[in-house]
Amino acid sequence: MIGRHIKLYIAMQSANLRSHMAYPLNFAIGVLSITFLGLSFILVSWVITQKVPVINGWGTYELIFMTSLWRTTHGIFIAFFVQSWFLDSLIRNGEFDRFLVRPLNPMFSFAAFNIQIYGFGDMLAGLIGLAVSMAHIPDWTFLKIAYLLVIVLSGAAIEWSLQMLIGCMVFWTLQGGAMRHILDQLLAQFTRYPLSIYNRISRFC
Repeated sequence: MIGRHIKLYIAMQSANLRSHMAYPLNFAIGVLSITFLGLSFILVSWVITQKVPVINGWGTYELIFMTSLWRTTHGIFIAFFVQSWFLDSLIRNGEFDRFLVRPLNPMFSFAAFNIQIYGFGDMLAGLIGLAVSMAHIPDWTFLKIAYLLVIVLSGAAIEWSLQMLIGCMVFWTLQGGAMRHILDQLLAQFTRYPLSIYNRISRFC
């Protein structure tokens, strides 16, 4: 059963990707523009450390690594799970009903109905930042890289879970844009610096 759903998910997302690639130039411009935008956010970490070389024991490339790590996980979320952002409009317009009448699990059908090419730009920017920063951070081993992969996938799953939690509330509120924006900004800002610089309340949250 799981294998069948995996094959079906790949087939559906491949079809979604081919629809975006029907216009190759538009696809390339969209991905590259977001890649450069993502790299500009990562560059901010470098600019900050030119004035403040060490932030609570974290140097330039460690901060770049941290920012790039979030950019990569966020890119995975945007590429494959961003449809949770559109749940309120789907419900208000009555379009969510199509997932309820399909001969598939509604959650699975909803998760596979869209792919967002801009997420690939975020992922590319994050991977470039990770590659540059990891080259300046010593003592990498196979186990550490494998652990990093788990962290990346777990980060994307956590962001998706939080966004879906807001999405579930939309069934009652019919509007969740403000809460999604707040969550997106909190994740973007709090993942740019080491957790140790924040107070205990912020660490707990």
